[in-house]
Amino acid sequence: LFLLITKNIFKAAIIANITTLVVLNYFIIEKVVQKVFPGLLYWHIIMLFLLILAHIVWFVSHKFTTVLSYTIIIVICAVFGGLILINGITAMPTIVNKIVIEKQNKERKSQEVHLTTQETNLPNIFYMIFDEYSTNDFMQKYYNYDNTAFTNELERIGFNVSYDSHNNSTMSSTVITNYVNLDYVVDDTTPSYIKEQFRYDNKLFNTMENIGYKITGVGSAISAFGMEDDSGEKLFSDAKTADGKTMTHILFGYTMMYPFMSKSYTIEQETIINALTYLKNPKRFSGNMNFVMSYVIFPHEPFYFDANGNVYASPTSNWKDQKYYLGQYIYATKQIREIVNSIVQEDPECIIILQSDHSARASTDETVRFDTSDMRGILNAVYYRGEPFDISGLSGLDTINKVLQDLGIVK
Repeated sequence: LFLLITKNIFKAAIIANITTLVVLNYFIIEKVVQKVFPGLLYWHIIMLFLLILAHIVWFVSHKFTTVLSYTIIIVICAVFGGLILINGITAMPTIVNKIVIEKQNKERKSQEVHLTTQETNLPNIFYMIFDEYSTNDFMQKYYNYDNTAFTNELERIGFNVSYDSHNNSTMSSTVITNYVNLDYVVDDTTPSYIKEQFRYDNKLFNTMENIGYKITGVGSAISAFGMEDDSGEKLFSDAKTADGKTMTHILFGYTMMYPFMSKSYTIEQETIINALTYLKNPKRFSGNMNFVMSYVIFPHEPFYFDANGNVYASPTSNWKDQKYYLGQYIYATKQIREIVNSIVQEDPECIIILQSDHSARASTDETVRFDTSDMRGILNAVYYRGEPFDISGLSGLDTINKVLQDLGIVK
């Protein structure tokens, strides 16, 4: 387009570069302009941009010589080529680390003892993680809400509940990575790509597969642990950030297209609803040796549901108004109650590990603060064939290890 206007490839390239930089970074530019002129809206600034662009086109076309335009393009090429080179060089340690870790994981996997037991009487295991489900003490302290009726019911149907379990981190990616590796293999400073590698090739799944368990992923477990959706039903697993952004939003969210990018909250809601519905029908798991790994980002924000399960017209991450987290928490509790009751009734000889990764954090609102020790508190309950099973004070990681040790699966 600019070549048709300017009739010169170098002048056209200068204008195209300027236009591209503005289009790709429009959101940031708009916010800066609005700080100076608060009354300007998106369409106002777009028109200003087009007006300024028209002047740039005229100025470059009439005032720049071909030699000057060529020189400017060479400089632009050198600058951005240099940036690409620098990014490539700085990325090399990460690339090398990924290769090394992949190699170490393969070696570790090959060195693991492959159990040859042909036992088929090991129980079905349901490992369910509900992201950001807070402890009773937390809810009483910060929300003046008494949740003891729920934990009392858990104990009534045969669960063993720990009321003082804590994890050593409030970062979900750290906690769940360590959960499925049965050890503290990462911490909060570990790069995300390393955590992902540990989750995608983890000790828990390898161990369960080695002794003959069929592993089924439910909800966000499919994407979080790189699992195939072998549940037989559509369980949406599109990767998203905590506040509902997809890769599309990350790529285009700061461009001139940002007003037309709507978050796919509907898919997130369906992921939660489908996972909860799936877990309420344990008859689908026939026989023994089923290992069901469920990870539901719920009651974690965004807040979709009120206490009765009604869906808000617009999902929110409002932590200041306590009704949102509390409402979704109450609804999550109702759903968990239905799930565990249906599983225990259908399969009383099973094992259910019911956990959260941390309590509420209000991570998207710095004005809402909770004590760190309180945020590290977790839901931690185990149904062990209806038998007494002491997990008092154990962390989530120690709890899963204790279950597998008592079953003789790990030492």
